[in-house]
Amino acid sequence: NRTQAALASAGESLGGSIASTKRDLLAEHNATQAVTAAFRADLAMTRSYLLAEHNVTRAAVADGNAFNAGVNEDLATTKSDLLAEHAATQSAVAAVNAALVSDLATTKSDLLAEHNTTQVAVAASSIALGENLTTAS
Repeated sequence: NRTQAALASAGESLGGSIASTKRDLLAEHNATQAVTAAFRADLAMTRSYLLAEHNVTRAAVADGNAFNAGVNEDLATTKSDLLAEHAATQSAVAAVNAALVSDLATTKSDLLAEHNTTQVAVAASSIALGENLTTAS
């Protein structure tokens, strides 16, 4: 009888421990479920925020690419315009240089003709002076 009483007492004690453990585990499970639900809500909110940021970034990149395309087009036009201006300037400089060379050649020719005329006049004057001196003596 004592054994049965001890067994009954141990059974009650074990039953109480099992019930207590079951309650503790159920409470832990519920707490874990609540934390998991909060974590999932945070993940959903973070995903939504990151997706919105991603979309904003994609739009900014698209705007940047469009801006860059416009800048590249402007640069190409400017380069083309500058090359055309450069070619026109080169042509104008070549024409001015040709005119200057021609003017210098004409001026040189005119100065040589003047020099030769002056040389002839000086020679004639010297001869006339010599004749005058001879006649005078």
